[in-house]
Amino acid sequence: YIDKNKVKDIWTTMASYNWDHPEDDGFRLMQYGTGNPALTVGLEAAVDFYNTVGQVRWTSRIKELGDYLRAGLSSIDKVSIHSSTHPEMCAGMTTYHVEGMKGPAVQKTMWEQEKLQPRSVGSELVRHCTHIYNSKEEIDRSLEVLRGL
Repeated sequence: YIDKNKVKDIWTTMASYNWDHPEDDGFRLMQYGTGNPALTVGLEAAVDFYNTVGQVRWTSRIKELGDYLRAGLSSIDKVSIHSSTHPEMCAGMTTYHVEGMKGPAVQKTMWEQEKLQPRSVGSELVRHCTHIYNSKEEIDRSLEVLRGL
């Protein structure tokens, strides 16, 4: 049962045929569209992987790699970190600036030289994220590109 006063605030998770049908809220919430079984199987595999590794090991690995990246960035004179470096306030996402370069140029150079894809943030900054599947070797390649700028 859905409260008729609140049903207008519920959004379907899929934009398919009549997803916004204004006269029949039940109908608009029952549209499934074309399924994607591969996506569902992939999601299940990802959840199984996460549960196998465990939250503590998962997040510890991301934090370890983020700390490794920030330590390397800190050793490069022309790089300034703009996100938190406080141990309790950071993990896998680091935002930084390379003196004399725009963020999009740093992003482009990383891709051209090493096929790495940190993202520019606005015109000046770069957002570099580590995840469980990244390696210290990838971070070292990033740092070498930055040292060469």
